[in-house]
Amino acid sequence: MLRQQGIAAFQQANYAAAVGIFRQVIALDPSDVVAYNVAGISSTRLRDFPFAIDCLKHALQLRPDDYRSLGALMRAYTQAGMVPERDELRKHVLQLAHAGKPPDAFNYAFDS
Repeated sequence: MLRQQGIAAFQQANYAAAVGIFRQVIALDPSDVVAYNVAGISSTRLRDFPFAIDCLKHALQLRPDDYRSLGALMRAYTQAGMVPERDELRKHVLQLAHAGKPPDAFNYAFDS
């Protein structure tokens, strides 16, 4: 129920509420990849890059090649101006792409 509330807040572009709800979800279940992912994306949209990056790294610890988390982390690094981190992640994403792991629709921002 709480998770659905967070997703609804996110879908309504109420990113601050989504982050607050997903903080609770993470406290209850630290293995919830979706909670980390949506909290990270919401935090990026709020320009809270340290929290966004932390959440997205946690998501990737739980599911290392999750293309949603990889793309979101790439965007967070790009928007935060963290060029070396972005470039290192980009190398990893390109390796995954060469191995055919991400879906065809996968995309990410690597420069802005």
